[in-house]
Amino acid sequence: SGPVVSNVVGSRSPRYCLFGDTVNTAARMESNSLANHIQCSDAAHGMLCQQAPDMKIKERGEIQIKGKGLMMTYWVERDQPKVPSTPPEEKIRKESRRKKQ
Repeated sequence: SGPVVSNVVGSRSPRYCLFGDTVNTAARMESNSLANHIQCSDAAHGMLCQQAPDMKIKERGEIQIKGKGLMMTYWVERDQPKVPSTPPEEKIRKESRRKKQ
């Protein structure tokens, strides 16, 4: 989270690009993360706490980031899908049995 500069680069094959330290930090968060995890910086953690206070965030701790040194990082945790205790098809069967009785 932080400032960036954007522009279209190139004339033959134009591309939209973002530049800035924030982009570099985001790339480092991705490359130093684990598979299927979302890692964020201390700045992103602060913004998430303000803008989405219900978001589950767990401290990962300080890790060495190339070009940055030690950085405090966090895991953004996702909610696990809620699995019903009884599959819907089974509930329907049970209800139809009750009606027959």
